Amino acid sequence: MIFPSLDRVKAIAPGYDIVPVYMEILSDVRTPISVLKALKQVSSHTYLLESADNSNHWGRYSFLGYDP
Repeated sequence: MIFPSLDRVKAIAPGYDIVPVYMEILSDVRTPISVLKALKQVSSHTYLLESADNSNHWGRYSFLGYDP
């Protein structure tokens, strides 16, 4: 599911230059790297941010985007 909804984006967009939109993807379906490769088909300006805890272990979340 994509957040916020299209109706919500249309409602708040007039007050902002940019409205962030996101989608949750279960990690058992696709890996962060496979999603990053798919985003590279859309834009050459992509990024991947990985969360980590204080002991330098991988965290729970990955954040991907393009054309920031």
